[in-house]
Amino acid sequence: MLPPNHPLRLELNNEVHARPTEGLEAPASLFYVVLYSDAARRDADWAEARAVFSALGHALPEAPVNHRSIAIGDLRLVLERHSEFIRYTAIGPAGDGSKSRLSAVATELGKLTGPLLVATLVDLRDGRGVADSDFEALAHADFGSNVVVGSNLADGAARAITDFRIREDGHSRLTFLIDTMRPRQAGRMVQRLLEIDTYRMMALLALPIARKLRPAVEEMDRELAEIASAIAQTDSQKEAELLERLTRLEARAQNALGECQYRFGASAAYHDLVLQRIEDLREQRIEGLQTFYEFTTRRLSPAMHTCRTTASSLKELSQRIAQTTDLLATRIEIVREKQNRELLASMARRAKLQLQMQRTVEGLSIVAITYYIMGLVGYALKGIKGAGVDFNVDLVTGILIPVAMAAVALGLK
Repeated sequence: MLPPNHPLRLELNNEVHARPTEGLEAPASLFYVVLYSDAARRDADWAEARAVFSALGHALPEAPVNHRSIAIGDLRLVLERHSEFIRYTAIGPAGDGSKSRLSAVATELGKLTGPLLVATLVDLRDGRGVADSDFEALAHADFGSNVVVGSNLADGAARAITDFRIREDGHSRLTFLIDTMRPRQAGRMVQRLLEIDTYRMMALLALPIARKLRPAVEEMDRELAEIASAIAQTDSQKEAELLERLTRLEARAQNALGECQYRFGASAAYHDLVLQRIEDLREQRIEGLQTFYEFTTRRLSPAMHTCRTTASSLKELSQRIAQTTDLLATRIEIVREKQNRELLASMARRAKLQLQMQRTVEGLSIVAITYYIMGLVGYALKGIKGAGVDFNVDLVTGILIPVAMAAVALGLK
């Protein structure tokens, strides 16, 4: 009795068994094709894969799967879908019948619309009768006058040789000599060799982007230096213009970073896979030949360094633009706060003057209103006196003036 499974338990456990390696025995031939397949092409590539398998007498499900291996007589066709590429491997023993079927498979794969990244023909042979000293003649027979790369693999259990060149027919070639290696081990070793070429190509996809971005990064770096120099010398009237230039420059940098960031990250991951696959070969040098590690890293490592440097320069540039923008924005804010303080001080002065004027007007209003009131009171007092009441009108009027003024002032307050 066990607790309920995690929803992903079986899927994650079966992941280590996905894409099993095919066993290989000499003599045999292998045809390997890799097509670039991004998100925009995934559905179209699966439809083409179904058409290929259907033409060869096998049906694939409508829902995409990541691995499928079928037998066509003594030939085996393997389909593998990865995140950014899809690959086909046709394996068959040496012989006219198998070669004919392999040719039929190659014809169907030739109908794929690509884009093609790798196409390799692998010749598997029994190497027990071939000495290392015979490799010069073997290289000349299989690869002409081209410079070849090769080594002993798996501590001497097999040997491989290639020139990494694409011939006029569009294929590159690999000769694999099996000495004491078992079929499954030979299958894994050939797969590693093919994956080295595949992941090398996938890693190098970032190199053209890095080369294209390099002049743009240098141009943006020069413009940033000009803006920074102008900030140190300009007055406050031109700061808004400089801030607008910085904003546009930051938008360009962020746009370039967004376009290349995924590709550079993926290339770094593919580069790590190349190095891992080379390490898994457990190479031993064959006198006079470059090893796979030497040949691959001689050009791949500088290319990856270029990509890393470009990505690092772009990120650093973006950070420097952001810092310069913050500096200029802070400077503009300080100037704005100073202007605000001066404006508030001016408003305070105007308010004080207005208050003083208001108090003056209020004082004059009290006097004026009191004057008009006392005029009315004077007429009233004269009327009372005219009615026969004897009193001093001027005296009473004089006494009532402070009373009237106090009443008016209290009313205005």
